[in-house]
Amino acid sequence: MGIAAMSMNMSSAAFSVEMGTSLLRETLDVAEIQGDAISQMLNQVPPSDGHLLDIYA
Repeated sequence: MGIAAMSMNMSSAAFSVEMGTSLLRETLDVAEIQGDAISQMLNQVPPSDGHLLDIYA
């Protein structure tokens, strides 16, 4: 394998790593936004009178 081919392979690998990192960053941002939305929704629920939240309904 020549130097030019190795350079192309390394460049391609570096691009793949950067692309994967970018996609993971976007996924993390979306997860944080969704977590904040769920937290806000739960904070809007009126106080309980001692009963548990029915998650099966």
